[in-house]
Amino acid sequence: MLLTKFLRAGLTTLALCGIITPVSAEDWPKQSINLIVGSPPGGSTDYLARLLAEPLGAELGRSIVVVNKPGGSGNLGNGFVANASADGYTLLFGYNGYLVSNPHLFKNLDLDPVKRFTSIAFVANSPQLLVISNKAPYKDLAGLIKYAKANPGKVNYASSGHGSVPHVGAVMLEQMADISMTHIPFKGAGDAMQALAAGTVDVYITSPAGAMGQVKSGLVRPIAVSGKNRLDALPDVPATAELGLPGYDLESWFAIYGPANLAPDIVNRLNTAFNRVLDTDAVRKGVQSAGMSVGTMSPDELRGYTQSEFERWGAIIKKADIKLD
Repeated sequence: MLLTKFLRAGLTTLALCGIITPVSAEDWPKQSINLIVGSPPGGSTDYLARLLAEPLGAELGRSIVVVNKPGGSGNLGNGFVANASADGYTLLFGYNGYLVSNPHLFKNLDLDPVKRFTSIAFVANSPQLLVISNKAPYKDLAGLIKYAKANPGKVNYASSGHGSVPHVGAVMLEQMADISMTHIPFKGAGDAMQALAAGTVDVYITSPAGAMGQVKSGLVRPIAVSGKNRLDALPDVPATAELGLPGYDLESWFAIYGPANLAPDIVNRLNTAFNRVLDTDAVRKGVQSAGMSVGTMSPDELRGYTQSEFERWGAIIKKADIKLD
């Protein structure tokens, strides 16, 4: 009896000290939830996060605050969430270009996407859009490849950071078309697109959401969509499979993660909430208008998908011999 009382008292003391902090969905959420975006405003990740924030807040009964934490090619935002308390109040709006590639690119980066995070909900995916500056001396993909072959290294391409989908996508294009271009990395998709519109870089490969405004305004020229199919939002832009690059299958995807060891009941509640919001007409139209497709997965499905993508991108990066310190 005395030992039992001692153990109970000890466990209570540990819980009060924060060593044992069980968190369940029984009385969650009690406060606003921070949704961390590891890039500046203006890119696809930021667009999707803000599209979902208000309806998700209504679904959960608490405000969702989108917090941009750019830096380190997404490592700042990813690391912030990985090291946050597993209480459901700090979530990551994950982008595959940072999440599954960075651990292969940076030495001693302890951000394994499966071990350091809890998979919660898939959001959307999209092919990539190849856009060029209006100042470029070529008007289509064939012209770009011809010019790059004749002028090795003269074509500058932007990216939203080392190892991002735009970076890896451009490397894949170089390999498949046997050309050489010069990489100009930026802090985020918004900065890269501004540089393209200004003509300070020549080429940018990005999610349609990050380029649609400038495309519709005529500030940049879209020349190809990665993969086999054209975009409904840009029916006149050919797919790379039509243009002699049938194996150029490149896409970006976005999903929600929390810190490791997030309570399963909170995970399930969040998964249900996100899936309900993604199934609304307003959100679907918002996603589709940006050239992306809504997708849903269970937490277990997302965990398996994250692991498979982690391995796939690792193989691509190794083959391209992309290394960062």
